[in-house]
Amino acid sequence: MNSLDFDLETEWPELMKLLTPPQYFAIRRAIAAAWHEGWDPNLMDVELLVRYIRNEGELPLPAPIDGPETEYVFDTWDSYFQLGDLGLPVFINYYNETNPRLLQHKEFLAVCARSIELDLGLATIDPTFDAAHLQTIHYYLFGDVYPWAGRFRTVNMSKPGGVAFADCQNGEVERYLDDVHRIAVETPWYQLSGLQFVEKSAELFAYLNQAHPFREGNGRAAKTFMCAVAAGSPYDFDFMRVNPMVWNQASAGSSPEPFEYHPHPEALVPVFDAVTISR
Repeated sequence: MNSLDFDLETEWPELMKLLTPPQYFAIRRAIAAAWHEGWDPNLMDVELLVRYIRNEGELPLPAPIDGPETEYVFDTWDSYFQLGDLGLPVFINYYNETNPRLLQHKEFLAVCARSIELDLGLATIDPTFDAAHLQTIHYYLFGDVYPWAGRFRTVNMSKPGGVAFADCQNGEVERYLDDVHRIAVETPWYQLSGLQFVEKSAELFAYLNQAHPFREGNGRAAKTFMCAVAAGSPYDFDFMRVNPMVWNQASAGSSPEPFEYHPHPEALVPVFDAVTISR
């Protein structure tokens, strides 16, 4: 799968025929979220996920920790990393994996599996649409892989091009997430027209994306959060309808101007229009 545009039924039709419609949509959405983050799954990856979703096999998740868990402190940029292969830094992880490419591959598989479980209702998270809700989502998705899953980052980060995400030192992350909560609970989602739903979704996601509260995994946690919001509407999201380049350009375009607070959700309207489907 090397193209910027692909479809699971085109790439692996025989595998997809093994799935029920809900299973197919769950695996499609999980892989799309990982695809937007740079994953290029192969046949073996998809076979693993299909077997997992059909209760025919297990994923290679880390073994349970034997004995007391190490108490990690993540308070500096370097504290998130261990020394990996060839002297390169690698995120501290439960696999004790020191090869960054192998870690990324294991992470994509593990997070896809957890995303599928949430999509199929095999696990549930109380949809409060606040910061705690987002943290619980992140912990569920990434808790098999990283000891900092579900914890807000303690270091500031910037987008390519130098535009900074929310400042985690002055309460800005929490302020953006308060705006996300306000939009989510004040919007009458089930009463919106298609265009209104697209515009409100773009607005909510713009604030959520600018918060970027975690050290890694913000995009996948945010998409899961958005699906929880959409559950209270006549609409849903099929993120595979937009390729990674277009999605990431729109996300970058929604950034606030330097030294300004409010993002620009209008940049996200075209991609949310593309991914929004009727239930």
